Amino acid sequence: MRLKILGIVAAAIGLLPIVVLALAELWLTEARLRRLVVDQVRMTTGRELRISGPLDVDVLPAPRILVGDVGFANATWASTPDMLRLERLELAVDWFDLLMGRIDVHRLVLVRPEVFLEIDETGRSNWSLPPNRPDAAPDSPTPDGSSGAPPALVFDNLRLENGVVRFLDARTGRRDELRIQHVVGLMASDDSPIDLFAALIYDDIPISITGHVGNLPDILADQTVPVDLEITTAGATLTADGIVTAPRQGRGLALTLTLSGKQTGGLAALARAAVERPVSIPALGPYRLTLHVDGDAAAPGLSSLDVAIGDTDRVALALAGSVGTLWPVDGVDIALSVTLADPAPLTALNLPLPPTLPPTQVTGRVIGADGSFGLESLDLSVGRSRVQGAISVAPAERPIRVVAHLTAPLLDLVDVVPAAGSASSGGRAATDPAATPDDATLQTAGSNGQRLVPDTPLPLNALRRISADIHLKADRIVANRLDIGNAELRAFLKRGVFHVTQASGSVAGGRLDGSLTVDARQGDRASLHTGLSIDGIELGSVLRDAGADDTVEGAPIDVELHLAGAGATLRDLVTDLTGDVLVTLGDGRIQNTYLDLIGGDLLNGVVSFLNPFDESHSHSVLRCGVGAFVIQDGKLQIDRSVAVETEKTSVVIGGEVDLDTETLDIAVRTQSQGGFSVSAGLLARLIRLEGTLSAPNVGIDTYGMARAAASIAAAVATSGASLLAEAVWERMTQDPSPCHTALVRAKQRRNGTLGSD
Repeated sequence: MRLKILGIVAAAIGLLPIVVLALAELWLTEARLRRLVVDQVRMTTGRELRISGPLDVDVLPAPRILVGDVGFANATWASTPDMLRLERLELAVDWFDLLMGRIDVHRLVLVRPEVFLEIDETGRSNWSLPPNRPDAAPDSPTPDGSSGAPPALVFDNLRLENGVVRFLDARTGRRDELRIQHVVGLMASDDSPIDLFAALIYDDIPISITGHVGNLPDILADQTVPVDLEITTAGATLTADGIVTAPRQGRGLALTLTLSGKQTGGLAALARAAVERPVSIPALGPYRLTLHVDGDAAAPGLSSLDVAIGDTDRVALALAGSVGTLWPVDGVDIALSVTLADPAPLTALNLPLPPTLPPTQVTGRVIGADGSFGLESLDLSVGRSRVQGAISVAPAERPIRVVAHLTAPLLDLVDVVPAAGSASSGGRAATDPAATPDDATLQTAGSNGQRLVPDTPLPLNALRRISADIHLKADRIVANRLDIGNAELRAFLKRGVFHVTQASGSVAGGRLDGSLTVDARQGDRASLHTGLSIDGIELGSVLRDAGADDTVEGAPIDVELHLAGAGATLRDLVTDLTGDVLVTLGDGRIQNTYLDLIGGDLLNGVVSFLNPFDESHSHSVLRCGVGAFVIQDGKLQIDRSVAVETEKTSVVIGGEVDLDTETLDIAVRTQSQGGFSVSAGLLARLIRLEGTLSAPNVGIDTYGMARAAASIAAAVATSGASLLAEAVWERMTQDPSPCHTALVRAKQRRNGTLGSD
């Protein structure tokens, strides 16, 4: 009997689950299930779940739900009513776990999900959910004494198919779209992490994701979540390893991110997608960036940064340090090293680099705090050149502040400034008979009819928006074979006024000093005032440094320049110039070969034949030279105010250069100095420099040519008597001191006392 009773009890116990499930199937109607799910979502997220489509329920052998047309409510301020929409949802749960107050999802399939993520103007995100139901405080007890926290929700298999995620940032107006081919999430147990497998497409770029994150209960409860993910796309691999202590709030980041790849050029596609426009990224070789991100998503920081790009055989970049916060950028302390052995890979960046840039090395430390950034301990080497010092920029200030204090043992500008190539011939050479018109005009090579001074607007706004303090000291500067020692530059820019208070250095035994002021405080024009003083620079040394050997020996030069003007463009400024320039040249020696080129003794060979006692010398004594120019409203006046005297000949130049039209009309006269040496004065007076600055030409009067030929023929017939007589007449009528005359006429013109000849 006792055994029979035990058997009946055992049978009843065995049938109990079946009876319970049968009763549950009768009780769990579609309406009750709909209400249960909606209430559960509300308890968990604080938002409403809408089920507009059919809801099919199978209770036996296990609960299985098929739902169509599902919507999850958005934040009240968002631009769309739903944050999530689904075409179809398939859900399978475990009965036993459900009866135990826990939702264990064996399978969850979301078909064609559409997710709308949004940030408003104040920075709020629509995916920030309250940690508990809205009508109960966190962990507040219910009337029956139990916790108000929702039942635990776990799943074994989550799958998303053919979905899309759309993102809108109202602060910037940016919109993005991510297409989902599939996303699979697996959980082996309640407390195990979620294993992720995803295939996505962003801006036509395939993205693959593998790894795992913390379990769903911890994520929903905003508890600490571990992260271990690997993302591969466009030839790059990104790994993320660490934890997020408050994932739903985006707080408590402690992640190590590593980006690596074989070629930087492959990142161009990702950069284009990120900034929504084409981006050029040079192919520098392999790269590896390791960042340790901490803080909050709204203001993350980098406690460590380690970047290595390229290789030292071509281009290499290395960064190591930290950044306190990224948004806004603050607390920057990063060591920088750049090696540039071959500039060719950087052509994609369109940087103003010369094609023959020598090996370059830059080291320094980037410092940033309180909106100011600087490059400290700067050490820049370009070929032989080396610059050291510090540069700081404060972009947040108005005006933007720039401070640079630099020193240089040597600045070889030839290394960094490309040499000017020879201009392509814009006309035929003078030796081409077809190139010489009836008046025997000789067109210079390189003419192209273009203006020399471009009509480029002056950077007036930049002058008003920037405040600068620049100080450069260089022991030596080499510029186009010009060697400047003890050079110093001091410049200031403040409230639209740019001052170069000092620009000085020693050159070829002399010294130069200059200053410049550009005032752009008002209107759309800027005014210019500039001055230059050169004392005792030896012309011979300058020419030797330029590779002219011993063309000139000695000949110290003094220069005084004062100019003023105003304009909105560079051309306006030049055409408005007013001022004066005075150049004086002291004693020296000049090669006769070069003296002949400026009109001296072109008939020297004939004279030597007629006078065998004339000694031939390789050099002539340079007595003086004067170049005195007066500029008025863009017109350069040269009224016999340019002269050069040697023991053999003198040259006087007069005429005008119009900087507005860029035309010139210059006459050159040569005359003999002492004795009866025959000069080419007769021929020189036939030469006139005309045309434009970009295409000057030498005009020759054909009538004068005929007269000169007749004079030479007569000289031959009379054994040189007529030619010598004409030379005597020139000597009687020539200016005995052209240099002195040039100085006097320049002074008279400057004082307004110059009369007519």
